[in-house]
Amino acid sequence: MGASNKCLQYGNTDMLILRLLSLGDKYGYEMMSFINNHEDLSYTLTLSNMYPILRELEHEGAVLSYNKYAGGTKRVRRYYTITPAGQELLSAKREKWERFRKCIDLIMTGEAFA
Repeated sequence: MGASNKCLQYGNTDMLILRLLSLGDKYGYEMMSFINNHEDLSYTLTLSNMYPILRELEHEGAVLSYNKYAGGTKRVRRYYTITPAGQELLSAKREKWERFRKCIDLIMTGEAFA
């Protein structure tokens, strides 16, 4: 993946994480696995780029974390949940993404030049 693709990917990972959390509480590896293993997504998320984003979102008040035992085991996992502020942030990021996508579509289809 080229540097520009990585920049675009990294700049939108927070939006993807917030969207996943808007569907329910999840732990980091669960989110990473969903994105990496989904057959229709050509997107790679690593723990090393996801956890700093989660920490920043938590610092901003967009997500909260809590510890929970994994189903039937003694293993504790850190789960994340989206906050009302995170829902607002997700809405704002989604609107910004839609405007960006529309701009790209208009230019690539030639409609912007008509």
